[in-house]
Amino acid sequence: MPITINTKPSSARKYRYGIGYGTYTELRGSIELTYRHLTDSGHYARIFLNGSAIQAGITAQYVIPGSKPLTDQLIIGAQKKRETPNTGFTDLTNASLNYLWAINRWNFKIDSAYQFESYRVTDEDAVERTNFFMPEFNMGYDGADHPFNPTKGFTLNLNVRGADEALLSDTSFTQETLTGRFLIPISINNRALLRGKIGVTQTSDLDNLPLSIRYKTGGIGSLRGFSYDDIGPGQYTKELSLELQ
Repeated sequence: MPITINTKPSSARKYRYGIGYGTYTELRGSIELTYRHLTDSGHYARIFLNGSAIQAGITAQYVIPGSKPLTDQLIIGAQKKRETPNTGFTDLTNASLNYLWAINRWNFKIDSAYQFESYRVTDEDAVERTNFFMPEFNMGYDGADHPFNPTKGFTLNLNVRGADEALLSDTSFTQETLTGRFLIPISINNRALLRGKIGVTQTSDLDNLPLSIRYKTGGIGSLRGFSYDDIGPGQYTKELSLELQ
């Protein structure tokens, strides 16, 4: 039996809007604009804007798909972001080049970014300004039983980044962070979510590290019951939380 299939290309532009309210962010909103079909090989660009009482920013990316377009990508990006937690603030601008790829359940990312940042640790401190060139490596493993709606399994992620005064940076540091999430079924309708995080920063000049690099925690996704990034900043982090769902 002959079958006829008619297709048409998707729109060259895609828009996405979001609005919400949270106890940590209060009123929040976002706009995402994607320019598709820029080249015959699938290049595309996107612009993302978001704003809330504690965070606002704009991110622009030009994406070049690799041999496996769903997982392999070269991304040229720029970002402007400002965060104002309960105390202090950070205002950063960066340009980045990163490559992402995946092998089975493993995913990898190599990133290099040059970043300008103004920050203040507390409301009484003077405003500090720093420049950093930061190479970064990220490796993760997905052991969940479903990519979008898991019922059990785990994910692990290792991030390593650093900077050196000899390479366009105001101070030298290295930082290693290991995070994990474990989803444990308890009954048909209940499960436990165990989160853990451990990290360390090696530097001889902690006071010259901006807020975006120092460890902070608090809020949804880390420690519930605390405001967004209410704990910290610090040179080390050890986190463990258990959530029943």
